[in-house]
Amino acid sequence: MPSTLTRCENENAHPNVLRLFGCEESPTAFYLAQELCIASLHDLVAAAREPGRVGGRRRTLLVRLGLSPPPLQSSLLHPALRRMLLQLIDGLSHLHRLDIQHCKLRPSAVLVNPHGVVKLSGLGLGRLGGAASARADSRQAARSAYAADGFDPPEAMGNGVGGGGGHEEPPQLSPTAKKAADVFACGVLIHWTLTYGGHPFGESATQRGANLLRGDAVGLGALARLAEARHLVGAMLAPRPETRLLAEQVSSQQ
Repeated sequence: MPSTLTRCENENAHPNVLRLFGCEESPTAFYLAQELCIASLHDLVAAAREPGRVGGRRRTLLVRLGLSPPPLQSSLLHPALRRMLLQLIDGLSHLHRLDIQHCKLRPSAVLVNPHGVVKLSGLGLGRLGGAASARADSRQAARSAYAADGFDPPEAMGNGVGGGGGHEEPPQLSPTAKKAADVFACGVLIHWTLTYGGHPFGESATQRGANLLRGDAVGLGALARLAEARHLVGAMLAPRPETRLLAEQVSSQQ
């Protein structure tokens, strides 16, 4: 079982990180008993885009989380939506304090429990910091952890990755740089949530890759009415990892 999962238990448990209650292994499978969640952020944004097809329970959850009506219709973040995003950031900040890099922060990795509380999941692809864990990473693990789907920062992309060109593998990053990559992914995720699936570096996959490599967040204008959110996301998407906010700094600004 990945050590990142067990490291978040007992005295290191956090209300915004998915709990692990037990595990069982058979000759052909590995089973985890974790907290019950009822939806991922991916599910919720997909439902918010098509409210006419959403049942009463899911519609109530969208309203409860501040995802309905659409966030961009207002000039201020709904308090419930602000709380949800803060829970996301708090969970990531806690992982970084434990020296864990999430490495795969995506809409499907952000879960919501029946009480509307955010739970970060997907730690099986995470990495522990320090030289020992860095040496243990393989090229295949790096490739799995840094898929070029628009959530990775420029320094995690090989030349041409995501731009329709070459096929260079993503470079190995230091533990500190991986934490900065988590912050970048979180910034993309916040923008994605507020815009119902929009990307800060453009909607065309080919052009998005080129914009990412240039550090040109052409889509940030979509947050023009939410000035506070635009400023925060912009700071999280800084092209150079050393100039990005740390997760704990992002949390303290909320």
